[in-house]
Amino acid sequence: METVKIELNQQNLQSLMEVALRDNVGVNLIDILENAIETTLLQEFTEHFRDCLKKPVSLTIYRSHTETRSKSMSCLQQEGYSTWYVTIKLPCYSGTCIEAVHLESKTMQIAQSPFSAVSNLRLKKKELKTQTNFELQIFTLELSPSFFKDISINNDVLLCDLHQEPQVLGCASVTFKTANTGDIYFCSCSKSYIDNAYKNAEEVKSSYVSGSWPYKLISLYKQASYADNICHLCVAEKFGVEKALSKYGDDIYKYHYPYAQQYMYQQEMDEATASHYVKSRLKLSRWNVKLQPKLIHFIP
Repeated sequence: METVKIELNQQNLQSLMEVALRDNVGVNLIDILENAIETTLLQEFTEHFRDCLKKPVSLTIYRSHTETRSKSMSCLQQEGYSTWYVTIKLPCYSGTCIEAVHLESKTMQIAQSPFSAVSNLRLKKKELKTQTNFELQIFTLELSPSFFKDISINNDVLLCDLHQEPQVLGCASVTFKTANTGDIYFCSCSKSYIDNAYKNAEEVKSSYVSGSWPYKLISLYKQASYADNICHLCVAEKFGVEKALSKYGDDIYKYHYPYAQQYMYQQEMDEATASHYVKSRLKLSRWNVKLQPKLIHFIP
């Protein structure tokens, strides 16, 4: 039985988050946290198995396995962090024998798979001609809310998030969340659009089951707070597109369609004209804007 000790240091994580949020745009706390977990696991496994490794250890945390990637520190302090099916690959010298691996940690919890009553870890072995490969699969890796309790970061950093129901026109929006407390703001330029979307969602909600898109919209827009010049378009208009890129990252194309819906309502534009207008303001080409799904509902 090989016992590997893995610990994540809160002070180091706080410093890493502060530096990353200051120097790297378009990142979020979950990205930084997962990078810290990756670094910790790679260091510990490399150190523990250094005598039998033929090639470097590799590790995969699947980004899609974390449902909400725009969590604030306040949210992490209430809910903690969890991901599943973390994979660690150990390319060892031929003939290496590892019968089992046990992970020991005071900060991370290794939880059992909901589909297996046997173990929280799975170790696979594959013999090749020149080496023996081991693959360790961690079913669920968790950090409890108490781990984040004493971590505080600069609350001036805004994390942007996209809200869009795939088949509903007139309700997509971009929110801006403070990194530390998670306070949500909309840009002031979108107020009339948000008010209209909220009003129409209230009118049609009786035709839908609880939890469907009108109820989600109402919950998000009911007590909306606004701040001036925080959206991609306003920042681009006032300070230039480069400033918007430096503030929110180069995946700005993801937020093109909600702004087009906003201009369809506010400026009474058709979809093609609004889309072209937003793309021209953000200097987006048709090559880096993804096609949108066919819409079946319309909120006037």
